[in-house]
Amino acid sequence: MRDEPRKHPIYMVLLGLSALGTVPILFVGAKPTSWLGLPVWLWSSAFFTLALSCLIAWGVVRYWRDDDA
Repeated sequence: MRDEPRKHPIYMVLLGLSALGTVPILFVGAKPTSWLGLPVWLWSSAFFTLALSCLIAWGVVRYWRDDDA
């Protein structure tokens, strides 16, 4: 029996939310602010990109079972 990340709906929802978080759409039209010399939208995008990559790595290690090996 094979187990894949796509068979876990909560994991897929978290992936989708993390992927949407990488797009700084909430900052369009907002007053530009910066933190430590970089725009806040860049920090937000970097955070969600890191979260997405960690979530993908965790999902592969946790959910990807292949009985062939």
